[in-house]
Amino acid sequence: MNILSLDMATSTGWAVQRSGATFSGVQSFATRRGESPGSGLKYLRFTKWLDDMLVNYDIDLVVYEIPNQRGGAATEFLLGMLGHMKSCIERANEVRRVSGRGGAEILFQGVAISTLKKFATGEKGANKDAMVAAARERWPDQAVADDDQADALHLLAWAKNEFGV
Repeated sequence: MNILSLDMATSTGWAVQRSGATFSGVQSFATRRGESPGSGLKYLRFTKWLDDMLVNYDIDLVVYEIPNQRGGAATEFLLGMLGHMKSCIERANEVRRVSGRGGAEILFQGVAISTLKKFATGEKGANKDAMVAAARERWPDQAVADDDQADALHLLAWAKNEFGV
């Protein structure tokens, strides 16, 4: 089972397990110079990137961190990303059906932040530094750049544990 995990935000942490190998990183969808912050270009970049990830890694399952509902522009953006993620998955599933590729559709599963923190560190209220430290200890072969990448790696481990992969 090929798994993609996402800690979605303007700076999105991601991790993939494909054929037993783990890949991870951080992808930025920040507004660029001269772009209007509300233009939607961040969504277009995210959609293109995610479409490519789903195809290039032949993803079977997408696991993502469920966004907190704090309100404001950041929450609005995260909820938009969630909608675009689901749209990308459905589009990829349609391509699989039409192409006759067969096999199961891409599934997706959200994980609450407190569940992820408890899984990764044993504490539901673990801070970002604790999550990064736990990721660096568990994946010494990955250059864990920040909490976004750390969370994505923990999501991947959670999914492997949850689905017995």
